[in-house]
Amino acid sequence: MRWTLRNPLPPEKPDAHGVAALSAATVTTALERVDTHAPAAGGSLLTTVLSDWIPSALRWAVVGAAILYISVYLFVAYRRMVYPFDLERLEGSAVEQVDRVLRGEPLFVAPSLNYVPMVYTPVYFYVSALPAKLMGLGFAPLRLVSILASLGCFALLYMFVHRETSSHYCSLVSVGLFAATFRETGDWLELARTDSLYLFLLVLGAYLLRWKRGSKWLVLAGGCAALAFLTKQTALLVILPLVIYAASLGFRLFVAFAGAAGVLGAGGIALLHLRSGGWSTFYLFSLTSSFLTLKGHIVLFWINDIFRVLPIAVAFCVLFFLDAADEKDRRAVWFYTCFGAGMLAASWLYSLNWGAYLNGRLPVYFFLCLATGLGTHRVLDLLATRAGDRARIGQSVLFAALLIQSCALVYDPRLVIPGSRDVELGRQVLARITQIPGPVYVPNHTYLSALAGKQSFAHILNLCTLLVSGNPHTVAPLGEQLRDAFRNKRFSAVVQDAVWTGDVVAEVYRSDFLENYQPDQEIVYPESDSRRLATGLPAPQRVAFIIYVPKATNNASQIALPPDRSQSSGQLKAPQ
Repeated sequence: MRWTLRNPLPPEKPDAHGVAALSAATVTTALERVDTHAPAAGGSLLTTVLSDWIPSALRWAVVGAAILYISVYLFVAYRRMVYPFDLERLEGSAVEQVDRVLRGEPLFVAPSLNYVPMVYTPVYFYVSALPAKLMGLGFAPLRLVSILASLGCFALLYMFVHRETSSHYCSLVSVGLFAATFRETGDWLELARTDSLYLFLLVLGAYLLRWKRGSKWLVLAGGCAALAFLTKQTALLVILPLVIYAASLGFRLFVAFAGAAGVLGAGGIALLHLRSGGWSTFYLFSLTSSFLTLKGHIVLFWINDIFRVLPIAVAFCVLFFLDAADEKDRRAVWFYTCFGAGMLAASWLYSLNWGAYLNGRLPVYFFLCLATGLGTHRVLDLLATRAGDRARIGQSVLFAALLIQSCALVYDPRLVIPGSRDVELGRQVLARITQIPGPVYVPNHTYLSALAGKQSFAHILNLCTLLVSGNPHTVAPLGEQLRDAFRNKRFSAVVQDAVWTGDVVAEVYRSDFLENYQPDQEIVYPESDSRRLATGLPAPQRVAFIIYVPKATNNASQIALPPDRSQSSGQLKAPQ
């Protein structure tokens, strides 16, 4: 800080000798001013350091934390992308969906023990088919799509804040905070799942709606929103408030956005319905409408998902809206109200799903990080109108709050990065499956059967989703197939995760399974300090898998194998 020496005394008229005469009152007032602002003896240096360096140090500490979180995410994402086995229960099922796309088979068909689709709209699987065609079928192509989509989310978040604030600092704060939520969103951004792509398409449509004018741009925005919906149905909860906002732009722009979103979205759903004989509608809407069963999360969502994780971000969000209410740009306030309400609704309603996991937080966390950047800029603008110690204290409090929020999200990246022992374990499991003659069922990792050159079956989570939530008349034959397969020992072996989830999925098949199969071998971790990666599952302590074999009986029947699907067009190969 520069110090400028100014005369605190008002000028006086000189006397006959040319010397200004000062009144006693003037001298007394000047002395009081000097005495009031002068630091105590020996304390001037300390005061200068505290007032000048603390705000600057905290400011740069926030920047450093943001850059660090972004860098750590990029490193973690790459290391996890090349891991040849699944990092989450349904990643393998997503690979099987892409395999069907490459082979020209429909995704939505009647459920059977051989195949049950995932309950998501299909754009992600079709997009992932392109890199899978170029790179070979496996997890890496699907994760690459998710990583690129997540980086697109980072870029759009930065652009959103910068367009509103013209501040690179506030933009970086928002992106860094969103990257810091990686663990709190279930290590999900780079997984072979639909969430990152749907979020990217949704935010891209919102960005175009906010900043672009002209019918062509609004048609493009509506198209992005529709593609987000065709990637994951949850996007509809955000699109509807955005349509309400678009109505404030005038009839022509409203028709451009809403028309494009409605025609492409409804047209895609209608096409899926016709091509699947109605099965797509059953999986995507009839089935998922019965998921909202966790009524307790109506309140717990706010406690566990919002205030516990991002309390300071919530404060900045509230501050932004309170301050923005006085602004002349009502349209901006209305946009962020609609956008924020949609993102909140998407996460909130998802949390009521009996199968919900931390990935459902992504939409609301994205918006809270966006609002944090906007709120930070509002506070800095307010402090710019202040002077002296008040401004410096305010800046210190602001930057300290941002730093505390960032530090509260610290995680150890080693806990989510697969190591050589994890690869060794996967190869060990794969070798065991290959050695077992006959069909082998791996309920939570069905892709392993295909890697071993055997027939793969429906993922147990997809199966149980139908059995728990579906129409009893529709799913009764499927439940009977599953029970019949266990009771008649139609699998030569079942490779089960050592730790049961204890949820409704496990309860669907646990009793029939354990009545007819008994543990035979354990597959343990190569060493005691292995990573035990288990996104969405409890991590076992020592034993990773248990191989179950049929209990002794004389009436076991052989399974009637469906058409062999081990030779896929994508050439799914065992990792070397």
